Amino acid sequence: VCSETWIHTCGPCVCHGRSAVHSTAMSRKRRTIPIRGLYTLPSDPLTLEQKLLLHRYRRELVTELFTAPPSRLFHYLIGKGALTLPDVRVIKADKVKETAVNKAFLKRIASKGERGYTAFCDGLRSRHGAWQGYLAELLEGEAMSMVGDEFLQLLKVVSLNIIQFLPQGWTRLVRLLGVSAWELEKCKRQNKLRTHQVLHALTLWVG
Repeated sequence: VCSETWIHTCGPCVCHGRSAVHSTAMSRKRRTIPIRGLYTLPSDPLTLEQKLLLHRYRRELVTELFTAPPSRLFHYLIGKGALTLPDVRVIKADKVKETAVNKAFLKRIASKGERGYTAFCDGLRSRHGAWQGYLAELLEGEAMSMVGDEFLQLLKVVSLNIIQFLPQGWTRLVRLLGVSAWELEKCKRQNKLRTHQVLHALTLWVG
């Protein structure tokens, strides 16, 4: 009698020959393929810089991050292998406010290492994710690196005022500040809300 257990321990059987060995090899191969939504991809731990950036911008992420519908951030991260369906259930469990969900999410994504962090930033920029590119700009560490957090709060106020008084002419204003046409287009493409588009442009202007 031929069985898979016998093949593993004693080698290929006479009655099935190569087909039995091929079947066993294929079954082993299938078991090594992660199922989307159930397993996350392996990753190195967060770098020190990434940990510091998550800590520095925690307030913005907790209060401003879009995780509730119509945001598709969780779907995006599952598709990238950075979160699993069980992760999302734990993140959302017994939570009513979006800020509570965001706190649980930040703790969970920090445990996913560099791969999870990179996928998170990509998801922030994507219209299929959170569509808040200005937050990704902060988390990638190139913008606002030379100024204090108080200046970021000032830029938020300025962004709101610009949209209030120049709802159609804000692009000309940021171009006069020195933001390139390519950077301006990126800000418009990576942020759903116009105030976030302006804020993103201003963070690039500050550098």
